[in-house]
This record gives sequence, structure tokens and C-alpha cells, in this order.
Amino acid sequence: MGKKQIELIVTDGKVLVAEQTSSQPSNLQKNGTNKLGKFLSNNSTAVSKGEKLDLSFKGKIAKHVEKVDPIDVAASLSWRKGSLIFRGESLADAMAEISRYTNIDFELSDDERLTRVQVAGMFKTGDVKGLLEVLNNNFNISYERISPDKIRLNYADPSASI
Repeated sequence: MGKKQIELIVTDGKVLVAEQTSSQPSNLQKNGTNKLGKFLSNNSTAVSKGEKLDLSFKGKIAKHVEKVDPIDVAASLSWRKGSLIFRGESLADAMAEISRYTNIDFELSDDERLTRVQVAGMFKTGDVKGLLEVLNNNFNISYERISPDKIRLNYADPSASI
């Protein structure tokens, strides 16, 4: 993701999301509840099954509620089963997502061709070696290990291999 946001995907039921406020919302009674006896703010948004909402880390609602295709839900939540599914994400976005599930940071070399690479497929969350082989074999991308926890990806010469 890399956007300093939290993506909330609702897979069942309904979730009410309220923006953080420093003051008590005006629709609350003295005991902190509204007339229905529920803790609601004026800026609350309902998110139902099959919908998503982006939130900033500061508790602000970053976008409106969006419908999510069931296939997109499965792809977004594939990490729970030990896999990551990509369906045409940019190489930079895919590598940022993979970094979240490993102790390795990936950086792309300053080569414009890398910005045009789109990644599709399923990868095991901890299989960095397998991922690097796929990138080399399918996308002609080589790598160099800069430190134990950092790998730089390069567009390889056609004759190069891992």
C-alpha cells in the first residue's frame, strides 16, 4: 500500500466507522450516548459486507465507501492463508506488499523499465528466493543484496541470470 493508510474490507456484517475527534460530538447526551443509546459521532460511516473504506492513520476517512468485487476481496485477504495474490499491480506496489511479510526491504534501481512491470500471480508470503526466481525468469529482473535485509532489483541484461 505505501500510502500511510489503512484499508478496511468488511467480509461479513456491517461496521460503523467514526472519525476521531478531540471534542465530544454534539449529538451525544451527558452519558456519552446518542438518543438511540449508541456511541455515534456526526461523522460516522457504515461499511457493509463486500465494501471497503480507506482510513488515514490519524483516523480520518480518506475516501468514500467503495464496493469490492469478491475476487478482489479474496486477493486482498490472501495473506491470511500464507499467500499474496497480485493481479497486475506495479512492481513497486507488489514489492512493498511483499516487504510487509518478510524482513527484507526491496528497492528498485533507477530504471524506467521497472516502472512499467506489472506483477500477476500468487506468491507464498515468505518465499523470497522463489519470488526472485520468478522475477528473473518471467520479467528479466535480477537482484543484488545490498545488506542482509535489503535487496535492489535491476532490469537484467538478456544474458544475465540468477
